[in-house]
Amino acid sequence: MQACELITLTRRSGNLRNPERLAEALSAIAAFVKASPVMDGLGGDNLLGCWITEFGPQNRLLLLRAYPTAAAMQEERMRVLRCTDPFVPAAMLHTISLEGFMPFESLPPVIGGDFGPYYEFRTYRLRIGGLAPTIAAWGQAMPARSRISPLVAAMHALDGEPRFIHIWAYRDLASREKLRAEAFATGVWPAPGTPQLLTEDLRSDLYFPTAISKLR
Repeated sequence: MQACELITLTRRSGNLRNPERLAEALSAIAAFVKASPVMDGLGGDNLLGCWITEFGPQNRLLLLRAYPTAAAMQEERMRVLRCTDPFVPAAMLHTISLEGFMPFESLPPVIGGDFGPYYEFRTYRLRIGGLAPTIAAWGQAMPARSRISPLVAAMHALDGEPRFIHIWAYRDLASREKLRAEAFATGVWPAPGTPQLLTEDLRSDLYFPTAISKLR
């Protein structure tokens, strides 16, 4: 079953909006991903998304990598942790964060595509025992919800606090407001029964795809 990893790279100094600095970072990321031994025989690199912060914590790059199994993801994670220059030269980095996820089994796997350029990442903390009913409810609700706007991914964490993240793409911010209002007005969203499975700890960040992102 597909496993995914979100990697957050926070630059040590400098503005990633500077075209030369951004190009330098993207070139290093692409080379690092393609050099992975885990990618041998998998038909190329596994970098589905590479975004830069628009609304949310600044000076960050967010990467989304997909693996055929959680074991393959863990193997590559060990390479990253042991590397002196993970993804970009260490002199560029302030922090790096690695988060493992599994897509909801009731939904299609995460794939590339031209859906954006606005990508919203919504992270929800789950109440204890809330994961299984959340996955079931999403599986029932998504056919109707996806007719309004496409879901890029919904996946639950494999480490850290019980939580899940869902990614939505929009052509512009006006479309986001319109489509979200339609989903609520028609009653297809939120997935029935899910709000009470969540804690009050939630966040939403907005990212733009970079030149090396397969999710555009």
